Amino acid sequence: MYGQIIPLIKKYDEALKQADFTQLNLFLQISMEGLSLSTFNTENNKFLSIEHVEFDNPELNPDIYSLLKHFFSDHFATNHQFKSVYILFESTNSSLIPEPMYDESEKMSFSKFSFTQSDDHDTLSDKIKNLDAYNLYLVPKVLKKDLEELFPGHKFYSHAGIFIDNLLVTYKNSVNQKRIFINVRKSYLDIVILDGRSLLYFNTFNYLSKEDFIYYVIYVMDQLKLNPEEIEIIFSGIIEKNSLIFDTIYKYVRNVSFQPKPAGFSYSYLFSDIPSHYFFNLLHLPLCES
Repeated sequence: MYGQIIPLIKKYDEALKQADFTQLNLFLQISMEGLSLSTFNTENNKFLSIEHVEFDNPELNPDIYSLLKHFFSDHFATNHQFKSVYILFESTNSSLIPEPMYDESEKMSFSKFSFTQSDDHDTLSDKIKNLDAYNLYLVPKVLKKDLEELFPGHKFYSHAGIFIDNLLVTYKNSVNQKRIFINVRKSYLDIVILDGRSLLYFNTFNYLSKEDFIYYVIYVMDQLKLNPEEIEIIFSGIIEKNSLIFDTIYKYVRNVSFQPKPAGFSYSYLFSDIPSHYFFNLLHLPLCES
């Protein structure tokens, strides 16, 4: 069972050996398919490590939570007292609700309308700071319980709200221009469309092949009547420029690029080997403190 944890990236700065962990924040990004984590020095706003693992065939593994606990059983992340721990959950079910319509006491009513209900999940919500809206999402109860045991007092967010908020901050001074932002996960893609500083669209899709992927992108463009000759697509997440997905998208849309690393922070020299767009959401978590 434990062999289903597949390490893909593991880079630690030497400065971690002498670091005062009470001045470090721990950032985690967790899904049913794997996890990423990074340490951040709050004294000099510097990222000191990055690690990424995948769980092999999670849909066939009935005990994914044991894998998670096993990963952290001898990991430095649970052997030190951090200043703060931030956890980003890559949800597969989320819904945006305009702030004027949102009522915390009616959260379950919104949830029943938006999602297929399950006794195994809790409904949570996050306020999107730079948008007059709340993000509603489902989280497995056992995952919440395990994370609270591993990281008591952590701060918990959905990736969807953070992704939207990050884009609104990153492009707040941009000219009025429609752009498509695609966050690539192992078997999901998140699509955000901005027109200058306004959110036009958000949705998450499950894909099994490059054909699925391109179908959803073209479908969304068609629904919003976006011209592939004019629109710009900006990728983040785990995607390579020489991948089949990128090559297929490029046949339809010529103006395609990748997100740069978040500005305003310092990065260990180890990050020079990491594509800038890989951990767009994770590396924006320091902004949650502001």
